[in-house]
Amino acid sequence: MRWDPRPDRFSFAGITIQEIDETGPIDDERLVLESEQLQEGPNLYAIDGWYYLMMAEGGTDWNHGIRMARSRGLYGPYEVDHEPLLTSRDDPAAKLAKAGHGELLRTPDGGWAVVHLASRPTDRTDGRYCVLGRETCIQPIVWADSWPRLAHGGHLPDGYRPHDVAGAYPVAFHDTFDQPNLDNRWITLRQPPDSSWLDLSSRPGWLRLKGRRGLDSQTQVSLVATRLLSTYCTITTEVEVEPASLAQAAGLALWYDRKGYHAVLVRGSEAGPQIVVATSNLDAYTELETGLLLGDWASVHLRAEVCGLTLRFAVSPDGVAWQQVGGELDLVVTSDNCVMRFTGTVIALLAIDSGPRSLWAAFSGVHVRA
Repeated sequence: MRWDPRPDRFSFAGITIQEIDETGPIDDERLVLESEQLQEGPNLYAIDGWYYLMMAEGGTDWNHGIRMARSRGLYGPYEVDHEPLLTSRDDPAAKLAKAGHGELLRTPDGGWAVVHLASRPTDRTDGRYCVLGRETCIQPIVWADSWPRLAHGGHLPDGYRPHDVAGAYPVAFHDTFDQPNLDNRWITLRQPPDSSWLDLSSRPGWLRLKGRRGLDSQTQVSLVATRLLSTYCTITTEVEVEPASLAQAAGLALWYDRKGYHAVLVRGSEAGPQIVVATSNLDAYTELETGLLLGDWASVHLRAEVCGLTLRFAVSPDGVAWQQVGGELDLVVTSDNCVMRFTGTVIALLAIDSGPRSLWAAFSGVHVRA
C-alpha cells in the first residue's frame, strides 16, 4: 500500500507491486490500483488464470470490509468487484461487527474459505462496545463468475458459533500451575517469561511473581495474562503476599494496557496490607482504598465477575464468604471503542514493587467459569 503523508491529500495513494528476491528489491514498484476508498493489507493470489487482490477496505473500525479486484495480468489493469466480499458496515446489529482483513485458504475437503477479523460487540443503550478485541473468524467461500462469494450469500459474516470449530478454546479455563512451564494460553507483557521475575518451580502448584515496576511503566512490569473470551464469566484466584509499603502490591486485573484497566490489589499501608481497587482510563487514574485491612488472613481469594460491560470485584479469606469491593466498574475502559484498539481485554495476575524489589507474590491457580 502506498501512503501519501501530505495533510491536504487523501492518505491512500494506491496498491503497488514490486518484485523481490532474497537480496531485496530487483524491480521498481508499480502502481496497479487506485481507489477513492482506503484499501490496505493487500494479498495477491493466482487462481485459475486470474490474479486476485484481496484488500481490507474502509479502515478497521465499524466501516471495515474486504474488497476484491482481479486481472488477467500480474500488473493489471485490475477490475474492482462491484460489491464487497465481506463487511458488516451496513448492519448496525451484526453479531460479528468490524469484519474485514481476510485471507483466502483451501479447506481439507478441497473447498475454499476466507479467514477474517471481526469483533463481538456488547450492546447497551449508549452504544456498542467491543471488549474482546479483534477475533479470527472463518466463512465458507464459493465461486461465481470467477469471483469469490460467501457461501451463505450476501456479504454479511455468518453469526458466530465458537464451539462448532474443532479445537477452539472454551470459555472455561483452569490452571493449577502444576506444570514446569506456563500453559500456552498465558501471555506476558512486552517480554518473555524470565526466571528472575517468574517462578513455577520452587513451590509446586503456585505461580510466583516478583514485584517490579508499577502498572504505568512501559518496561519491567511483572504481569501474566490470558485472554478474556466472554463478557459473561467469573474469574477467581488466590494470592499470598505480604506488602510492606505503598510501593508494594499484587492482585488481579482486567487489563487492556497501562491506560485501560481495572485492578483489585493487596497493597501495603501503615496499618498493614489492605484491599485497593484501581482504575486507569486513558489519562485518568482513580483509586479506591476500601478500608478493608487483611489482618491475620493467611491468603486472599480474589474474584472478578464480568456481566456484559459491568465488572465486580470481591475478596474472601477462604474462597467461601465473599465481600464485594469497589462497586460496579465499567468495562468500556478496556474496550476497542475507548480509543482505536484491537487486541482485547486480558485477565492478568500482577505484582508491583517500585521500591526495594524484594516482594514476591504467589498465586494458587486461576479459574475462569462461564
